[in-house]
Amino acid sequence: MDYNLFLKSAFAYIENRVNSEISMDEVARVAGFSTAHFRDVFRGATADEQEFPAEAPLPMLMERLMCQIDAQTVVGEGRWNAGLFLKREAERFPEVGSSLRAGADYLKKDG
Repeated sequence: MDYNLFLKSAFAYIENRVNSEISMDEVARVAGFSTAHFRDVFRGATADEQEFPAEAPLPMLMERLMCQIDAQTVVGEGRWNAGLFLKREAERFPEVGSSLRAGADYLKKDG
């Protein structure tokens, strides 16, 4: 099955909400998939060497590379913001502060 149309709808959804909270579950729903299936489809699309043929025109390859970089940026920013949130909540809720700080520290690691 060709998933490009489904992925494009998910990317459009993300681009239109770049300054808002974006849920992976919601992105998957927009694409018409379960979250697990969307992750598999995205992983497959970015790991498929046939999508990056050696004789492909440079603009097509750059477009695909930009999509990959955008996705990695979204993940990185999400981890960063989640870490900031957990740190802030650790101050508000000292009774669970150590667990929240541990979660924030975990999000700082390369994942």
